[in-house]
Amino acid sequence: LYLRNKKATGHDLNKVFVVISDGELYEGSTWEALMLAGSCKLENLIVIIDNNKTSMLDRTENIIPLINLNERLNLCGWRVIEVDGHDLDQIHDAVSNAKSLVGAPTIINANTVKGKGVARLEKDPLSHIANLDEGAARLAIDEILGAGVDPLVVGTSDLTNEEKLAESNF
Repeated sequence: LYLRNKKATGHDLNKVFVVISDGELYEGSTWEALMLAGSCKLENLIVIIDNNKTSMLDRTENIIPLINLNERLNLCGWRVIEVDGHDLDQIHDAVSNAKSLVGAPTIINANTVKGKGVARLEKDPLSHIANLDEGAARLAIDEILGAGVDPLVVGTSDLTNEEKLAESNF
């Protein structure tokens, strides 16, 4: 199917999505794969980087700063689309755009904040590997949803699943 589509259109119509973190950009094998994909112009490949600027033990700026990341990726043969990784509309638009591009692989550099919405977790790089006890988990849920909200209770709606899907624009 891949070869038939490629032969018929000159382009790959099937897309492969990969999600990685910025911490994985410290691996030589990751850069080897990025350089190979760019060199081979794997236009069917879309990589989303969860760029939270945090690796397992500290902020990336304190380990090996990922300076000029987008420019480095361009030099490896990639198109780069930078988005706010917490903005679903930006992510949706970037994916739609990436799916229509041909001639090179695409990276969506999604800038995120580790623990977004929970001040304690946003500030602490070690929250990346920490477990929350029941009390800390309740405080985090209260900070995100509001005090006393049960995250396991699903709201009711008069819309059918098909209507909800149609409203979601996906």
